[in-house]
Amino acid sequence: MSKFRKLMAIAALLFASSSVFVACCDDDTTTMGPVPVNSVRATGTSVTVIWSIVPNEKCDGYEVTLMQGSRDGAVIGTQTLDNRTCKATFTGLTPGTEYVVKTQAVPGKGFSASEPYYREFTTAPIVTPVVSSLDFYKLNEYDDKGQPVVNDYYKATLTWPAEDVNNCGGYSVTLYGCTKAELDKATADDPAPVAGTANLTKNTANTVTFDKLKPSTNFTIQIRTTPNAMCDYTNGDWNYVEFSTPAAPAAAN
Repeated sequence: MSKFRKLMAIAALLFASSSVFVACCDDDTTTMGPVPVNSVRATGTSVTVIWSIVPNEKCDGYEVTLMQGSRDGAVIGTQTLDNRTCKATFTGLTPGTEYVVKTQAVPGKGFSASEPYYREFTTAPIVTPVVSSLDFYKLNEYDDKGQPVVNDYYKATLTWPAEDVNNCGGYSVTLYGCTKAELDKATADDPAPVAGTANLTKNTANTVTFDKLKPSTNFTIQIRTTPNAMCDYTNGDWNYVEFSTPAAPAAAN
């Protein structure tokens, strides 16, 4: 390629790049182009939006607006930021809900308007399981001394509504053999007892069974959604549900 053609190619590339940020209206009004959103980092109740800095000294900052449901939805909040800031965080959102964020440059000297950029996203859902069945059974085992014993147990089946595949890839479940308050007090040196774990890799796999649960014992379910490629969150928010197994049936003793 000749030196002249190389220079022309570079000039064309620079022109194409700059046209993303500045556009002219039919009335010769100078309008700043849209501010693209690079990423949306959602949780169940918050979102952090990151956009591209406008490479133009005429930009006086950015206005970021969050709306619920659609571009015409209720405005949840608006933030105005300086031209050196490229992210904004909104909190107090509703889990499993659709939102739209709008980013827009604040025109500086020489500009009278700017084009908006819209990005849709959905917050992570909160999963609330129920104990759909609790079945008592006996099991022949051996004690610490190797002597045969018959132990009493319960088998618990947990179920919950399946989440939409567009906002859920699967579920992570841990069952602790303690109350939520005891779980909160657990440490690395004194961890909470784990009664079972499950990692479900399909959004429709909305049931799990844990067995060998001792009678008259408190349990805490820890559960959250795990994302797939369509989700805007890294992991769902943990939810906790407590339940207790009853005493062994009198007739079984």
